[in-house]
Amino acid sequence: MAKEYQFSWKPNIPDALLKGYEFDKYDDESICLECGTFLRVDEYGFFLYWTSEERKDTSVLDLILVWEARRGTFPKDGRVMFELEQHGPRETIEDRTIWLTYGPDLVSVSNYYLVAEDIEVAKIWRNGLNEILRTSKMRHISYTTSLMKKFVSVSQLFKFND
Repeated sequence: MAKEYQFSWKPNIPDALLKGYEFDKYDDESICLECGTFLRVDEYGFFLYWTSEERKDTSVLDLILVWEARRGTFPKDGRVMFELEQHGPRETIEDRTIWLTYGPDLVSVSNYYLVAEDIEVAKIWRNGLNEILRTSKMRHISYTTSLMKKFVSVSQLFKFND
């Protein structure tokens, strides 16, 4: 009889990332802020999931595409800046922002900006995401792990929408 495969690869993911948190989110192309976007990372550290109050569908970002999570900057668009000022003090926006750079290579990149209510939450999420991203196992997974990743992707989407 064939031996059952035991999936034993799990990076150390902080509890805050597993439980999730509500951020205000915008990207390079957007001219408006998505308030109340709930983000979380799956238990294996494969994906970042989010759903917003405005759009009820779930979006997924494969963490293999994310290059780094760093401290943010002020938004270029004045409307986004105005909306952010309504949610918290202007002085702490840079410290409360997580700047996610992602893309298939370093030439064609896009950015997401996640703004937390608290500086400490942003710091925990920044450090936690960077810890996952710097795991050398993330870029060199086996076929079995890749298959598990696809399974997690589909199953998490159904769980997240419940």
